[in-house]
Amino acid sequence: IAGQTKMELAKAAIARFVEQIPDGAKVALIAYGHVGSSAASDKLASCSSVESMYPLSAYQAENFINSLNSFQASGWTPLAEAINKAGEILKAYPAEEYSNLVYMVSDGIETCDGDPVAAAKLLQSQSIKAKVNIIGFNVDNEGQQQLKQVADSGGGEYVTVEDPAELE
Repeated sequence: IAGQTKMELAKAAIARFVEQIPDGAKVALIAYGHVGSSAASDKLASCSSVESMYPLSAYQAENFINSLNSFQASGWTPLAEAINKAGEILKAYPAEEYSNLVYMVSDGIETCDGDPVAAAKLLQSQSIKAKVNIIGFNVDNEGQQQLKQVADSGGGEYVTVEDPAELE
């Protein structure tokens, strides 16, 4: 899109987004769909690779940007496992004391046989009550329906964007 990959555009938007978080807020960055390829032979490795690239901590611009630039989109899409990973990271932050938000950027549906709707419901039902907000970037109709259902189940919002201006 506009001469750039969707990943490049998403990373730029994420970088600008985190610059605006309130002082004192903690941020984490989880990567998924970044190992292997979309070939069937890479499915297991790709689907099991959901990694914390920036551990939950105060925002430090240089470290965060380095983490953001340390991976590329290349494999399958384990949305459910990414949501589960967010739950693991946030489990020590109960909703009575913290406001927990998860933002996901995706260009498609779950492709790793997980159930992201159930994962979002579980995340919302735990003591952390993390809201799952999803930005669908250039997603087809099927993808939009699934991602909206995941966000609804996670008590969050779904937004679809088609181009860099909307992504901002």
